[in-house]
Amino acid sequence: MIVKENKTETTIKNYDAQEMLQYLIMSGRIDLSNVQNEIEMDKRDKILEQHKYPIWQGSNARWYTYLLDDTKKNGRKQIAKSTKEKVEDASSRTVRNPKRQKQIRQSQKMKWQKFLKRLTRSCRRHRGI
Repeated sequence: MIVKENKTETTIKNYDAQEMLQYLIMSGRIDLSNVQNEIEMDKRDKILEQHKYPIWQGSNARWYTYLLDDTKKNGRKQIAKSTKEKVEDASSRTVRNPKRQKQIRQSQKMKWQKFLKRLTRSCRRHRGI
């Protein structure tokens, strides 16, 4: 094995990444369950980054956030759960569900179109058209 180091990267020749990974797994230096947990945590964090509302704890020790809901007038609904993890699970299910995402995008598009229509009418009335 030849190791070449420079300021920006270290390269190991004569071994590919799969061989090295297999060796580390077989020698017990890497635990697959820990790796899988790390991957799941990273996925969850990326999904939660897309959640646009804050998550907070109320004075009653319950955790709160808002979820998008096109059936509500303001386009969102408040949820409350006993733990922060349960609130994060609920918000990640909403973000992760592609069918729900499509419904949300369609709802936002319709609201935008309604707004533009009202604005156009208002401008026409103001101009006397």
